Amino acid sequence: MIQSTKRLLGLLLVLLLLPMASAFAQPDLTVGNGAGLPGATVNTDVSFTNNGAVVAMSFEITYDPTRVTPGAVTNGPALSPHSVATNIPVAGTLRVLVNPPLVNPLPNVNNGVLFTVPWTIAGAAAPGNVPLGLVTVVFSNAAAGAVPPGTLTPGQITINAPPVNVPNVVGLTQAAAATAITNAGLVVGTVTSQSDPNIPAGQVISQNPAAGASVAAGSAVDIVVSLGPPPPVNVPNVVGLTQAAAATAITNAGLVVGTVTSQSDPNIPAGQVISQNPAAGASVAAGSAVNLVVSSGPARVGGEAIPTLSEWALMLFSVFLGGMIWRNRRAHFRA
Repeated sequence: MIQSTKRLLGLLLVLLLLPMASAFAQPDLTVGNGAGLPGATVNTDVSFTNNGAVVAMSFEITYDPTRVTPGAVTNGPALSPHSVATNIPVAGTLRVLVNPPLVNPLPNVNNGVLFTVPWTIAGAAAPGNVPLGLVTVVFSNAAAGAVPPGTLTPGQITINAPPVNVPNVVGLTQAAAATAITNAGLVVGTVTSQSDPNIPAGQVISQNPAAGASVAAGSAVDIVVSLGPPPPVNVPNVVGLTQAAAATAITNAGLVVGTVTSQSDPNIPAGQVISQNPAAGASVAAGSAVNLVVSSGPARVGGEAIPTLSEWALMLFSVFLGGMIWRNRRAHFRA
């Protein structure tokens, strides 16, 4: 019996405290943010959360009338079945009144978007932020009592700078290109140097973004500046090297392998370089070609190597010597 009485008293206490908890809820009100270019219209949502007892409210949104102008608001889903009324008796203040419906009991204002405000940005407005202040906030409950607000969050309209066209700076000096870029409302980005035999040192070879591209003000333009022709290099000596070793020496010197011609040579092993053009030590432009003549070894006839002069001489001497020995032996036998 005592336990049942305690449970009943606890339940009654909870039921009594619930309205009090609702009455002490501190609802939040937030003015949204928007962004756009001068002359554009952007929207901000005014949102309401953490409601426990509010059936009506009024507040003011302050703004800079020289930069933005509010239009007719659009009711949001949180208002039903309430209604919102706005007026602008003084430029720079948007006064809002949320009225309760004529029903009993009065329903609370729902959580969510109360309404959306369209803001028109002045055509001559400078880039930057326009604060949307939130002041004179009054929340009322069904008994026309005040409900203390919770977090009140103002908003802002961000006015973006109009896009600009990237100037053409290819062919200009680096200093002139930097001036053209900054005069267009942009900034010089990464500057890279690169050798170019056809463009004088100090002139711009290329740019990114390309000329004429539409970009946001303050964007970076990267440029590549010419170092002029690369310095000349000396041709390495590759005669006597294998073709592979010669190619490595040529490319390491900043040159390229040109025409490779094969030629038989009885005195140079196959695969070795017989001659080169340009000659070793010549001063040439970087990237120039070096032509090679590579030995294919001794000449061959029918798959056999043609004897060299020394080999022919040795064979003739051998034949002569053999003939002399044969005549001497023949004379000996006759005697």
